Amino acid sequence: MSADSAYRLALQQRLATGGLPHPAVARGDNCLQWQQLLIHCGPLPLTATPAANLALELNSPWLPPQASSGFALLVAGQRQALQQAQPLLDALAPQAGGWLYCGPLGAASFCRRVFDALFYLSGPLLLQAAASGQQTPIDWPALLLQQQELLQQLAALSRDYLQQQGEDAATADEQWQVLDDFRQPPLQQQHFARNLARLLLLADSLGENARQLLEAALDLAAASTGPQNAKSPP
Repeated sequence: MSADSAYRLALQQRLATGGLPHPAVARGDNCLQWQQLLIHCGPLPLTATPAANLALELNSPWLPPQASSGFALLVAGQRQALQQAQPLLDALAPQAGGWLYCGPLGAASFCRRVFDALFYLSGPLLLQAAASGQQTPIDWPALLLQQQELLQQLAALSRDYLQQQGEDAATADEQWQVLDDFRQPPLQQQHFARNLARLLLLADSLGENARQLLEAALDLAAASTGPQNAKSPP
């Protein structure tokens, strides 16, 4: 069973617990038909153009959607389809209205990939701390290096998304506007994914000085843990 088909099946199981009828399966295993709306379940391919009759896409980051437990629901696609699909989205979300509209088709997939990447880095540390119930020493230089590498990967993903949407990264004069746009409550943002992508690119552009300081700190740490005397004994 593919990841998309497993995701679609989990959504159907969750709908059953909410008393809604199962949507029809359409276009293989990765789409559902809900009141004449074609809905893609799971990430859309980055390089593929979505089908013309595709109305919405659904994604949930970090954890698979369970029948009884809540999860983050990301929604993207045609705005006019949101009102028609609201009973479906409310039933799938942790509570009515507890879903985030990310923008046009592809926006939810972009946000899903960003959030999954962030959890991939910080998740194991959080789970380890929760399981042990006590503080454990953290290798801060290694963690910071991972964060810098992750930011570069997210910046590349953001550039690809903006290019796909026909959007541009913010100019130097628009930096404060990027912060103002992202500071708005997510439910009030017209294109949350675009604002997130522009914010990640801004963070990457501002991080060059931080990367230089980090490299100097790592070199210093490596020197301090190396041999105390590199010379041969007399």
